[in-house]
Amino acid sequence: MEIPVFNKSYRIFAYRICRRLGLFAIPYIVQQMKSVKPFLSEAGMRMTEEEYFGTVMFTVLVLLPFEIFGIFFLLGNSNFMIGPAAFLLSALVSMVFSLALFGMFLIYPAYKRDEIKRDVESNVAYSTMHMATIAGTGVPIYQIFEMMADFPEYGQISQECKRISRNIKFFGYDMVTTLSETAAKTPSPSFKDLLWGMVSIIRTGGDIRMFLVEKARQYLEKQKNTEKEYLETLAVMAELYITIFVAGPILIVIMLTIMGSMSNLGLPVATIFAILIYFILPLGSVGYMVMLEGSKPLSLE
Repeated sequence: MEIPVFNKSYRIFAYRICRRLGLFAIPYIVQQMKSVKPFLSEAGMRMTEEEYFGTVMFTVLVLLPFEIFGIFFLLGNSNFMIGPAAFLLSALVSMVFSLALFGMFLIYPAYKRDEIKRDVESNVAYSTMHMATIAGTGVPIYQIFEMMADFPEYGQISQECKRISRNIKFFGYDMVTTLSETAAKTPSPSFKDLLWGMVSIIRTGGDIRMFLVEKARQYLEKQKNTEKEYLETLAVMAELYITIFVAGPILIVIMLTIMGSMSNLGLPVATIFAILIYFILPLGSVGYMVMLEGSKPLSLE
């Protein structure tokens, strides 16, 4: 789902305001626009880098005064701080929030691109087998994509097939052109390989069904190997979890109890236990879950 601030009329208005203010001439912004540009196309965000950064900068600048006065109001009502000091603190905190928001916008296209990539990679093996089945009926290649567009369970691949079918059926694109353009834009290496292979088959007049069957076998074998490697990784990480988060705390509790009874540890043993239980272990568990999620292969997302 598209973020509301990327509405076409809003982003065009924001772009015009930022252009008049000369914000696009700032060297840092120019550098960031160059770095984000490749991700916009692969993320399916139909806008230029100037429109994107215009929207980002305008939104951050508009929200800044509301953040300042909102925090200032909260500080005054809570009697935590009043006067110029409260306003200065509100401004500083709001600047931090604005920088954090700007940073989130910077990484959003890459995040969106990776989200599409994960979706496509998880469905490419099964959708290719489905394409091979349809091709076996002898229908033209463009109808393969037209029929695949009617299966939303294939996620982003279904959307890509819908766009390919639309470009051919309504806009008059030839098959090679639309497949080449889609292959150039997709962030998925497997789907890119599939589309370029289909382009080659169309140009040489090969058997599209045999090609799709072979590709489906390759992708299924690759996914099988990936799942096997992931299961081995999970076994290692399970042992790591037991060692660090089950046996480790028990050993630490025993050692601290013995050491606390024999000498002064600098802090009460109860305080050390509280830090361990309420701070170190929860943070470690969160870090472990992030590491576990990060180790998950694209094809299993």
